[in-house]
Amino acid sequence: MTRNKVYVLPGTMCNRRLWEALSCELDHQIELVHCEIPDAENLDELCEKLFNSIVVDLVRSNQAPNTPFNLLGFSMGGYLAAYIASKHPHQVKRLFVVANSPTQLLADELLSRQAVLSFIEGNGYGGISVKKAHGLIDRASELGSASIVDTIQLMDRELGEIALINQYRCTNERINLLPQLLTLNIPIYFYYSKEDKLINHRWYQKLDQTHLNEHVYKACGSGHMLPLEKPKELAALVNSWLTYPVDDYIMS
Repeated sequence: MTRNKVYVLPGTMCNRRLWEALSCELDHQIELVHCEIPDAENLDELCEKLFNSIVVDLVRSNQAPNTPFNLLGFSMGGYLAAYIASKHPHQVKRLFVVANSPTQLLADELLSRQAVLSFIEGNGYGGISVKKAHGLIDRASELGSASIVDTIQLMDRELGEIALINQYRCTNERINLLPQLLTLNIPIYFYYSKEDKLINHRWYQKLDQTHLNEHVYKACGSGHMLPLEKPKELAALVNSWLTYPVDDYIMS
């Protein structure tokens, strides 16, 4: 039986380790295909490189290059997934945005990023601190905060300074993608924590007034690293998303 592929886009300074816990919770017929974040000069180039890498994988798998595919993104990757879907609406079969509000970054987040880049320019990058890593997760994380912090720091070390600078600079300038998402005729799921400070909750309040509110799911707590913190809950939603009938959208 052919495995059901899901192309997954990671968050800032995350690599394939991000998906290990989730993959273990999914049915063995579901394959998560991790997409590395490439170097790029800007957001458009970054997303086109990601899109092209998926098309290459489709062809490598003996599928037509225009075959519609399932796309899931976490945090920064959630924005990139939404952006790709808006640019290639006929090729994304399903879209799942995890721990992201696909719009401009919050002012505090932009200031924090600019401060980090300025510091790195003068001092180099020493890696994400334990304190900052703890700030990304909920105190009551299901898998235990220590192991999740270790994973966050390990992914950060493996990617390094150049990757952080590239990812920040390419993704700082974002636009509100709600108008584009409203035009997509595909199943779109959203999953985020009710108290996640990196989420633009006003954006979701606006989304709640549209037909996209049908598949908005909220986790308890403030955790941002949901693939690591709540893999079982996320896996259940992925299963629901993959079995949701696309034909309902095609015929509507």
